[in-house]
Parts: sequence; C-alpha cells; structure tokens
Amino acid sequence: MATKTSSCSFLSLFSSPLTYDQLIDVLNLLKKCGFPQRRWKELGLTLGLHKNTLDAIERNHPGDVFQCLTECLSKWLSRADNVDSKGGATFDSLSDALKFMNENAAADKLGQEKRNAMISGNDIKGTNDVHSTATGNAPVISQLNNHLFSSNLIPKAVHLTVGTTGLCPYDRANKIFSSVLASLECHPNPNSVFSSLITSLQKVGLKNMVSKLMENLKMKGGNVDPNLEQQPSVSEGPLQPVDVTAQSHIPQPTITGSQSSTPTTVIELSSKSEVAANIESLHSCFASLDSDIRDEFEELVEKGKVNLKAVARSAAAYLSIKVSSLKYGDVDELFDSLQPHYDFFSCGGVLKHLANKYLSNVQTELTQYIDSVDKFSESSQLKHVRLAIKEKLSSLPAAASPTTSNQTKPFIIKLNGRWEIMTLKNFKRVLQYYFGQEIADTCTIRDIGIGSVVATLFIRTSLSQSLIDAINNKTNSMSRLGILEVAVDNKVIPIRREDNNNFDISLQQSVKAGYSFEVSMLLQLGADPNSKDERGKSAVEIANEGGHTQIKEILLTAGGEETGEVEWISGSVSLTKPSAGQCQEVISQLTDNHQEINLHHSSPDIVYLLMSLALDIRTIKRISIHNTKIKKDVILLLSHKITNNTSLEELWISDNSINDDGVIALTQSLINNKTIITLYLCNNPDITSTSAQSLAELLLYNRTMSVLYLNGTNIDTDGVLVLMESLRTNDTLRRLVLEDNKHKQTCYSLPYYKTIENRIAFV
Repeated sequence: MATKTSSCSFLSLFSSPLTYDQLIDVLNLLKKCGFPQRRWKELGLTLGLHKNTLDAIERNHPGDVFQCLTECLSKWLSRADNVDSKGGATFDSLSDALKFMNENAAADKLGQEKRNAMISGNDIKGTNDVHSTATGNAPVISQLNNHLFSSNLIPKAVHLTVGTTGLCPYDRANKIFSSVLASLECHPNPNSVFSSLITSLQKVGLKNMVSKLMENLKMKGGNVDPNLEQQPSVSEGPLQPVDVTAQSHIPQPTITGSQSSTPTTVIELSSKSEVAANIESLHSCFASLDSDIRDEFEELVEKGKVNLKAVARSAAAYLSIKVSSLKYGDVDELFDSLQPHYDFFSCGGVLKHLANKYLSNVQTELTQYIDSVDKFSESSQLKHVRLAIKEKLSSLPAAASPTTSNQTKPFIIKLNGRWEIMTLKNFKRVLQYYFGQEIADTCTIRDIGIGSVVATLFIRTSLSQSLIDAINNKTNSMSRLGILEVAVDNKVIPIRREDNNNFDISLQQSVKAGYSFEVSMLLQLGADPNSKDERGKSAVEIANEGGHTQIKEILLTAGGEETGEVEWISGSVSLTKPSAGQCQEVISQLTDNHQEINLHHSSPDIVYLLMSLALDIRTIKRISIHNTKIKKDVILLLSHKITNNTSLEELWISDNSINDDGVIALTQSLINNKTIITLYLCNNPDITSTSAQSLAELLLYNRTMSVLYLNGTNIDTDGVLVLMESLRTNDTLRRLVLEDNKHKQTCYSLPYYKTIENRIAFV
C-alpha cells in the first residue's frame, strides 16, 4: 500500500538533487500537475536521455504509457546518458523541461506546489546579524554587493546605488538586505535564494555568519543543502571563561579572495547579545585573575621572597609616578592603590609588568586572559560595547572598577557617529597610532556615550602634556578619521570642523599623503575607494600617481577598481581590463550607431556585468570576448537573457576564454535562441570532445546558426565524427570551421563527405 509522502520528503523534492528513492513522489507530482503521460518520450529527450534508451523502454512496454513514463523517470533519476549536462535530476530541470515542451499549465502548477512546500517547510529569514556584521566591516559590503548582484539576488538599481553613492555603511547594508528579504518573500524558490545568499557570504569570508544562518534554519525546521555545510570558523559565539589549564590560543582571521593579490581580512563580528555575554565572561575571569594575582603575591610576601615596597617601586617606575602615591601596607592595599591604572579591559600594562617580574603561577592565566580580551576587542563593535559597558562598569567592585584620583586624569574623545560600527580593537589601534603604545595599554575605558561616539578614558597624570602635544601635532590627521574633539583634564581641543559622514575626501587626502593606516581605517568607516577627486581621479589612481604600492593593494582589496582602457571606434567600442564603473559608463554612452562591443583581458564578474547590460540593448549585434575566463556560473546566470535576446547576431568567445563546462552551459542557452548566426569559439584549448556532443545537440535543435568556428581547440577525432554526423540532419549551418592539420583527413575518409564538403572549412 502506498504511504502518504511526508512534508519533509515532499519539501526535499524542491531543495535537493533527486534520487531513485523519490520515483513515486515525482510520478505523483506530475500526475497532480496534469502532465499528459503520452508525451513521456519527448520529456525523456528533453531531460537528457538518449533516443536509443527511450526506444528500448518503448519496446519493453508497448502501448503502456504509464510504465514507459515510470521507466523513463527511473532512468532520469539514475542520471543516465546526458542527464547531468541538462542540469541533473532536480526539480528545476524537470520544470524547465515542461516549459520547453510548452506544457506551461503543468509547469505553473509545479511551481505553485513548490511555493506551498517552501512556505510551509522553511523560515529562512534571520539576516539581522549579517546586516550588523556587514555594517561593521565596510569593505565586505562592496564585495557582498557584487556577489549578490552576480547571483541575481539584488536588482541592478540596488547594486548601482550601493556601489556608486556615498551612503554610510549602515544604509548600504540596509539597502542590500532589504532587497534580499524582498526576494525571499516573493521568489518562487526561496530555498535557492537562501542558498545563493549562503554562497555569497562564504565568498566574502563571513563563514561564522553562514553557520549561524544555517543553524537558525535548522532550528525552525527548514531543510539545509548538505553541500552548503562547512567547517566552523575559529570564532563561534560568545567567549568561554578562560581555561587556565589550556594552552593559549590566538584565533586566526578568516581570509577571502579579492581583486588584489593581498587577501582580505574579514572580522567575524559579535552580535549585541554575544557582546553582553562576552563582557560578563571577561568580568568573571578578571575577578578570578585579580584574586589569583593577589594570592600569589601574598604567598611570596609571607615566605619572604618578595618585598612589597620593592613591588611598589617597580610599579611606580613603570607608571612614571611617585612611590609615595601608592600604599603598600599589605597586598590588597597596594593593588587597590594601583586600581586606577588597570581594569578588566586594560590589564596588559602594569599588571603584566608585575606578573612577568615576580610571579610564575598566574602568568599563563594572565596571558590567556589578555588573548581573550584581544579576541573580544577584534569582534565587538563600539555600539554593542556601549550598551553593555554602562551596566557592567557601574556595578564592578573596587577590585575591578576604575576610579579617578590625583594619579589619573579624564581623557574624553568625541568621534563621528559612524564610529559606533567600528570595533573596540580599531579604537585602540587609533589610540596607539596617535598617542603611542603606552597610552593604548594603560588607559582605562570608563564610558562610551550615545549619539556621536564619546569615549571617556582615564590616563596617567604624567602623560597629560605629551597627549596634548600629540593632538596639536596631528590635528589634520585626526580630523580625517572623524575625531571631532578631544578633552584632556577638562581642556577641550576642537579637531574636525564638520560632523558629516562623507569620508571620501578624507580618503583621497590620506592616499595622496601616503598614510596607509588612515586609509585602512577610513575604508572601515565606509569611505568609497572608487570615489573621485576634483580632477576625476579615483583613490587607486591617486595611489598610482604617488607610487604608493601598499596603499593601492589596500584599496583594491576593499573593492577599489583599476581603470582600464576604453577605445571608441566607428560603430564599436573596445574595453581592456575595464572596471565595473567603466562598463556602466560605456553602456550609458552607447548610441544606436554602436553595434559591437569587444572585451579583452577581463574577469568573470566584469563579463557578467557587461553582458547583462549589453544583452538588453537592441542595437548591439556583436559581442566579442577575448583572453577572459568565462565560468559556467556566469553563463548560467546569463542563460535567460541569451535565450531570449532578439538582436545579437554574432557571439565571439576566443583566446583561452571558455572550457567544456562553459560550452555545455552556453549551448543549452542557445538551443532556443532565434537571432545568433555566428558562434566563434576558436583558440580555446580547453574545449575538448566533451563539448562536441553538446554542440551536436545544439545543431540538432537550433535552426538559426549558420557559422560555427572551432579551430584552435582540442576536439579529437571522435568529437569531429559526432559533429559530422550532426551535419547530416542540420541543413542550416553553412560553415563549420575546423583545424586543418588535425581533422581534414578524418573528414575526407567519411563515405558521406561529398554531401557536406561545401559546408566545412579547414584553417
């Protein structure tokens, strides 16, 4: 007795590759959608089964269309013959086959079944953390914007807005993820949207965020494609309390590729709840650490191995303060008087100094704790720290809470509001850059205000004047980084005149001056690496002019683009190594007189961008691509536009630009194209006889193409024979161009060569 298909099994029909075990489910689905069983043979051919296979099925089950359909689908699910070249045994392949057969009613019902299953089986939202992570890592936004556009997850208008306007990182990320959520709401296959989102996040290095999203989907009962599963990244969730018995471990940053030769470091940012949990964990660990340090000193004092006055002198010398300012009647009194100089965020100064000089048992514990603080600082945005720090610092005991005294002075930094997306680590790097390692190590954070980011710290009184001198000497630089004003011991020093979020001019100035640290920080703050100065020069071009190689690499890693060459000729335009901006500019300047576009020495992303725009222009008759690798994924993304284009007559892809996978995908797109007359695939050594079968199939169905160039490829004798056979049934291809020294003798020996010789050329 047949059993009812479970909802999970039914959902898997739409989200995973199909297997033989799902034969009954597929049969029931086709029946439910009204597919006419008498067309089983045509369905099999469209799905990639060979005619011989289908003829054998018909002989085994004469007159029994249901058994023939069942056996046909069984072969398909087993991925026999050329099924994989048609997209494999998947729901999408089945749906495409129905549409190709003009069984549109059945295809529509199939799509509705899929939507119903997705709505009932999956909740694939949960992008808030992704939004927050992208906002705090501005270079990731540009990369993610490009990947999502290439995957058709966001429309061209959103891609251009995010990529070319001076929006702040929050607004850029908001536009991206609002668009993705809209796709999730209305897309007929939301699981494919989710899969594409996961792939894009993986490509830009947000692997920890991928794990979170997939775990969220699993918790809500959704189905996760096992191919998307991956090894967890180093940073996962809140910090755990420090294990003093374990070896210190410093996490490695996640690396992702970029246009530059320098890899991009992507920081996996913590969510608001994780930051709060991490602060709680750090506080607990610090209280234990502080107690252990005091206990070990007490033990050493009791045994007469350490003199507290000597410890006080060492601490005073390190802090550049008077010994008389410290109390050292006992260990607790000494450390209480040292408290203004360390807290649970900043213990790498005097505490580390004393531990290294006098202690042995707690050194490992202290080192591990400092590593934990570094890890926390690297992944925690100031806006999240602000929310947690008020409650925690206001409730700390005397052993952990910083206090002001005649030894310390308040040091207040007011920054542009954009700084709230920056990490605590970046804030400390800025302190070190302007004021030195000593202040970065010894200052204690007391508060982070709302609005413009106002950080209140305490510094040693002895450092006040050197701090003021540094500020006066570096006012212009600090202004470029969005520091609005600084107050030392209640003396306010204004820095930046205007509090706005446009850091593009600052970026151009820092690039011109050759300050790589400023450039890195400004990119994190959301400065656009492709913004232009008053001369129309981008930051990358400015770096080139100044010979700033390192800065150029930083800019390219962050999404900056090198400018290529554009040559306008009568009726055509040629682009060599163009940037995305140049492609968009060229498309906007095309007139009805321009019918040809040539692309040289470029990248797959640029191919997709340029062709997706060019294929919408009815006056373009020829597109030529040379010395540019075109991946299968790019062709699949362009498949719909290639199939339905009504103006393009010639497509040239030559000179090491395409391989077998690309050709197979391209031929599927061209089967139903009605306008392309010439397909030029010469000088592509990665094209082998694997492509010959797909090209022969193209010639079987396509009745428009009249010229096919295949010289300079590695198609062997078997592949040529397949192509020759296809010419016997195709009467529209007027010219097939092959390699002279490879194929001429093979063709001459064919018994039917005389009937096709005037349609073959050898070069």
